Amino acid sequence: MLTITRRYTFSSAHHLIGMRERHKCSNLHGHNYVLEVTVSGTLHNGLIVDAADLDIAVGPVLARIDHHDLNEVAKAGGPAAVLVQPSVENVAAYLWAALAFLRRDSTGGFRLERLRLYETERLWAEVTST
Repeated sequence: MLTITRRYTFSSAHHLIGMRERHKCSNLHGHNYVLEVTVSGTLHNGLIVDAADLDIAVGPVLARIDHHDLNEVAKAGGPAAVLVQPSVENVAAYLWAALAFLRRDSTGGFRLERLRLYETERLWAEVTST
């Protein structure tokens, strides 16, 4: 399988709920997240997908959470409800659900295979299609 990965960045604030007393993540704080989106497909004119086309697909999803308080985004309900506890795992799950349209065959020959979300250099969550 041939894949290509594109990296995106966004910044969001959050606080974790239900943590032990005085846990620092219970306080409102922010992260500069790094998102890696990996797609597979067959080559068309030497490309799996034009990176600009991938940006068009991913950009609006990130715009919903970039420079937002994720706990507030959760109040919108729907798929965002998972952000009521905006751990890196749940943010990755939210992004995977929001990008579900990239896992279908209607994307013009490429398919979302993996999403990796870094909250810090030492902490990340990963979702894969397998």
